[in-house]
Amino acid sequence: RHDSSSDDEDDDDIKHATEKKMSSGHKAGLVASTDFAKAEKKIRKRQRDELERNNLGAEKGETVYRDVSGKKRMVAPVQDELQRKREEEEKELQQKEANKGAYQKKLEEQRLRELEAAAGMTLARGIEDEQMEQRRMAVIREGDPMAMLAWKKQQEEQQTSQNLSSNATHVPRKPV
Repeated sequence: RHDSSSDDEDDDDIKHATEKKMSSGHKAGLVASTDFAKAEKKIRKRQRDELERNNLGAEKGETVYRDVSGKKRMVAPVQDELQRKREEEEKELQQKEANKGAYQKKLEEQRLRELEAAAGMTLARGIEDEQMEQRRMAVIREGDPMAMLAWKKQQEEQQTSQNLSSNATHVPRKPV
């Protein structure tokens, strides 16, 4: 029996106590929809109340850490969370690094070397900075009337660099 403010519900509970019930708590047999809806409300309310009674201290629960011997280990939850986040970030960085190819790693190293060299340069640079000027001119922009010429020039430079690298690995011998 539960505490209720209305006496009608108490009378209903006494009247229905003699009736057969299913495992869900509903009355067995043919039931009108209005009676079923009322019974469903009561069952749901009773379940919610019981759940609230059983979970009074659940919000205050903390993870208990134990060492190999089974003794409790005291770990601050904030530190634990920070460590978990650090480990996730580290794994993510390792995964990104593992996914990079040799060419991407080479480009990244080259960019880092350029940044280190740029750190020693003066802030005001102009046309006399050849590397900066070459990079600026190498960018092909949409609507550029010279874009096709610049693209062909880049393709030729790539082919010559490939030919030079392939010739460097294969040195022909003189016939004896």
